[in-house]
Amino acid sequence: MARAVATSSDGRTATRSGTALRRALGLPSAMLRRASARTSGDYPPELAAAMARRTSSSASSVVITGMYEQDSVHTLIGQPLAGTVSGPLLLSGRSTLPAATLAELDRRGSRLRHAFVVGGPGIIGDGVLATLRARGLSVTRLGQDSTDSVAAAVLDEIRRRRTVTRVAVTTTSSKEVSAAFSGTARRLREPVVVAGSTVLPWRTRGALSRAGVDRVHLLGSTAHVSAAVESSLRSRGIGPIRVSGRDTADVAGALGRYFDRSVGGSEVALVPGGAGRSLHRALAGGTSTVVLVGGSGLPSSTASTLQQAPGWTRVRAVGDADVVPSGWLWAAREA
Repeated sequence: MARAVATSSDGRTATRSGTALRRALGLPSAMLRRASARTSGDYPPELAAAMARRTSSSASSVVITGMYEQDSVHTLIGQPLAGTVSGPLLLSGRSTLPAATLAELDRRGSRLRHAFVVGGPGIIGDGVLATLRARGLSVTRLGQDSTDSVAAAVLDEIRRRRTVTRVAVTTTSSKEVSAAFSGTARRLREPVVVAGSTVLPWRTRGALSRAGVDRVHLLGSTAHVSAAVESSLRSRGIGPIRVSGRDTADVAGALGRYFDRSVGGSEVALVPGGAGRSLHRALAGGTSTVVLVGGSGLPSSTASTLQQAPGWTRVRAVGDADVVPSGWLWAAREA
């Protein structure tokens, strides 16, 4: 709300700005109602293709990651590379490209000239690379089957294209909470690396050193990225900044609030919470800079984050109504 006209009991009127009215009434926001939209799709390759259609049709590069839930960390790692090359992120099976991915490649035609395949042949087989080359694309495979090799290779690729001084740190066991960083990672082009229980793996340490990284964002509480990892980073002269939270929705809200001014943008994505939806959340970064999480209704942390950010004027449900119910979208609009 930009301004409001107040009318007294005797008929006198006064115009107040939205900010002045919010302060006078003690409201958390000057926003009366947000606009809403939905990007439909439940099958991951179709959802990825739907979001890719919102990426510039003039893009010359595409990033391809695995299409299964266990590949969600690779998709999160791939988002900042997609942001760096200003291209879409699409999904592949182990041995073939899904129909939705092929259709999006066809739609883009000869404008696409290069494909970055994230992961080794155990994730995306050599036959997929042959298919891409047969379509006239040059192909770069980034990493092998270990997550360490993938994170290090993607960081090196981003470093070749821009200066990298900060990265985000997650772990394979905390992929449920870190996947909501996908939109911010893409917008800021901030690489994501994956720690073990106590330290960063050796390939990742080497990539950080080559890039000259001096700050990292730890995604989640010490239950997600351990205090031992934090200490090991400090011992290497790298300053950790922890963006903490108790659970998936809480961490997503904390990330949204912390990076609000950095990422800008007026739209947020609303995605499903719970186990088995990490890939969904990692894909949502292809459409919005901030990804917030629903649950059994709209979690209080999500509602509170929306109330504190009146600049977010549109909420986009990412997924069909059976996974992101209209009731959640309504509550987010009204928050």
